[in-house]
Amino acid sequence: MTKIYSMKNKLIMEKDNPFLIGYLLAGYKDCDEFLNLINNIPNNTIDVLELGFPSTNPYSDGKVISNAHAIVDKNVANSPSYWEKIRKTTDYPIWLMAYKDDFITTGIYKEFAKLNLIDAIVIPDTNNENRIELQEELKQYDVDVIGFVNPSMSEIEMDQVLSKFTFIYEQLYVGVTGSNHSETNYDKMLNYSLTKYPNTIPFAGFGLNNKEKLDIVYNKGFKGAVIGTELLKRYNTCEEELFNFLIDLSRSKDL
Repeated sequence: MTKIYSMKNKLIMEKDNPFLIGYLLAGYKDCDEFLNLINNIPNNTIDVLELGFPSTNPYSDGKVISNAHAIVDKNVANSPSYWEKIRKTTDYPIWLMAYKDDFITTGIYKEFAKLNLIDAIVIPDTNNENRIELQEELKQYDVDVIGFVNPSMSEIEMDQVLSKFTFIYEQLYVGVTGSNHSETNYDKMLNYSLTKYPNTIPFAGFGLNNKEKLDIVYNKGFKGAVIGTELLKRYNTCEEELFNFLIDLSRSKDL
């Protein structure tokens, strides 16, 4: 197992119960309103704040998240100065989720790392070799890079990820975010992680939209989970609806 570089991430992992990652899109719906939103998240609901870096082409996201990307003021929400405000507004570990061309190819990730604006980088559309290179580069800034596995990968392919990263985003299905999948063909993937790489930290993502599904993945052995599309759906109704949903989800962590 590689080490955890971010101190904020280390502190979260010292807790005994499963952790919950809440995904929101930076600057959505309004850049000032967003700062108030993350400042008002109810205590003891989420553990990690995963923030999307607004994109002009969020091709792997479903309709709900893609629509959110379309209306964000990217001139503001993609600037380091805005993320400095985000950093000062919340004490949660910040995991930045971005598309490679928006965040890595442009080189802006280096400035974010040097300014200590983030605790981890989540890049779903790059290969494992590039993620390994990123981790080697960013460890000096105490930024963790998230590894990815999915049910379609062979054991050899999973080995290449599980042997290099501590945090493992285990996608429950292959496809765009927000899809409605009910199959449970991720058991083999999870069991392989837990038995052969017991010191990794696998967390579940994709298709989780209620407390019952969280209960299932936690009971199966996932050490954490991420919910995104459903949070934005609730927020699109109103802030109170989002916060009540988070309070309900937080009860799963008491298993």
